[in-house]
Amino acid sequence: MRDSEGHWRWFLSRDSLLSTDKAGTPLLVVGGASDISEQKQAEKLKELLADEMRHRARNLVAIVEAIGRMSRPKGMPDVNRHLDVFMGRLLTLLNTGAIVLSSASRKGDFEAIVKSTLAPFATGPSSRLAFDGPSVGLPEQTAGGLALAIHELATNAIKYGALSTNSGSVSLKWSVLRSDGRSRFSMEWREAGGPKVSLPHDEGFGAMLIRQSVTREANHEVDLDYSPSGLRCRLAFELPEAP
Repeated sequence: MRDSEGHWRWFLSRDSLLSTDKAGTPLLVVGGASDISEQKQAEKLKELLADEMRHRARNLVAIVEAIGRMSRPKGMPDVNRHLDVFMGRLLTLLNTGAIVLSSASRKGDFEAIVKSTLAPFATGPSSRLAFDGPSVGLPEQTAGGLALAIHELATNAIKYGALSTNSGSVSLKWSVLRSDGRSRFSMEWREAGGPKVSLPHDEGFGAMLIRQSVTREANHEVDLDYSPSGLRCRLAFELPEAP
């Protein structure tokens, strides 16, 4: 609205209807308006700084990758493979952080995080990699842990699991159950149609990341099931209460 000097400014207006006539026509409305222009300017500056942080972070990651690849010893192909794995994990965290920063509440939308994390693996028919669940916002630390877990599960599925064959498929579903004023998040990764699964003699770093992904969350549960018909992973924890 225009202020008393004719300048356009932001206002927060609150109004209450106090009375109406028998036909429902308003008779008395009381309200007020507060000038929030400085707050809007601060929010705009904050978004500009967040954009600059995202831009600098991507540049830094690109530099880290370039230095890593230029520093690798010649004649050692395994180094490239380990570097690819490392960069995949790093980019997963970077993309998750960007989603969190782009939110006004500074919480990451879990569906957006799932889409971003699984995008590099969705090279075949989309029906082979399906996900579904309600809208839920997660703090950056929680979102980062889950993104890493999903990245490791997808990497394993591509190399050894359901996505290593043309007939395999993966389903990722999540839910939020509310009870006694508390909310509990649950996520299940289920593979089918791939090679027969057996319990590994030694779990690698990827499995450790999955098991550690939600250990900081309240009342957490981690279930990694090496079922012969397909790997299953369930992660659950109690969501922090909204202030």
